[in-house]
Amino acid sequence: LIRQRERSLKYDKQLLEKYSIAYKVQLLTVPYEVDVDKTFGELMTAIPGLKVSGMKGYMNLYRYRTQNLPDYREAILLQNKIVRKGWKDCLIVRTKVIR
Repeated sequence: LIRQRERSLKYDKQLLEKYSIAYKVQLLTVPYEVDVDKTFGELMTAIPGLKVSGMKGYMNLYRYRTQNLPDYREAILLQNKIVRKGWKDCLIVRTKVIR
């Protein structure tokens, strides 16, 4: 068990050397592609600097997320702004960013 943990820590260290962690606010997950400007244009206008992009991923679902945010606190602040501007629901996701 100790050896497994040591290998795991070594693996984690190697990952952190290659990747850094970022946070995003996920606004929408759907099985089809949507027009970002039509769907999120009003929200992007209401929150200066907000960028939304879509990506097809696991189970062929399209996930629409904000730009990378450096820490969880900033993600929470942006999530709160988005909800105050009328978006019904969104969640925070943690992602790996290649250095």
